[in-house]
Amino acid sequence: VRQAMNYAVDRRKIATYFRNSVAQPALSGFIPAGMPGFDSSGRYGYHYDPERAQQLLAAAGYPRGKGLPEVRILTPDNYLDIVNFVVTQLQDAGIPARAEAIQPNILRQQMSRSQALMFRAQWIADYPDAETYMAFFNSRFPAPPNYTRFHNPTFDVWYDRSMNEPDSLRWQLYQRMDSLAMSYAPVIPLFYDRLLHFTQNEITGFKSTPMNLIDLKQVRREKKVR
Repeated sequence: VRQAMNYAVDRRKIATYFRNSVAQPALSGFIPAGMPGFDSSGRYGYHYDPERAQQLLAAAGYPRGKGLPEVRILTPDNYLDIVNFVVTQLQDAGIPARAEAIQPNILRQQMSRSQALMFRAQWIADYPDAETYMAFFNSRFPAPPNYTRFHNPTFDVWYDRSMNEPDSLRWQLYQRMDSLAMSYAPVIPLFYDRLLHFTQNEITGFKSTPMNLIDLKQVRREKKVR
């Protein structure tokens, strides 16, 4: 059922119409684009496929969602439009769902106490390494960060191993961990945020890191000859 819900959501429309294309559809798992460990092939992510969603619902014993209890998605007001769109798409697949606006502080409390069965949330890296995203699924961690209470012994072993591997091997393990978590579909990744910087044409050397840290030491302004 969780996989069916992932296939029922059109992430490209969300990124285009709700984020004004200043976002990338989350088609490649939980690790976002720009972070080492991101898999651009999308081989274990979810794309919009209503037919596949119907096949999975039928295989789970809920053809066209018949017999499923209503899904209540909690969200702060500022993301109610996106959640309403997700609800509409789930309903189109036959999955009974509704959105419910809730104050952010109350939502955080319910998320931490396992009182929110489904909710809209975001995860932002604390440092430029995909471990900060994989910690979200480590069963030994409380909430936060493991709000989904995901528990998989193999994932935990790979997580521990990744802490002692060089970069190239660690990034491979991150992809395996991401793939494993996504196969159980504990979350529905919607989009990866993008940041835009606007500069004048004569400015060169301006760069930012994946954490949006800006180093101005190499920035130069070219003088125009009139």
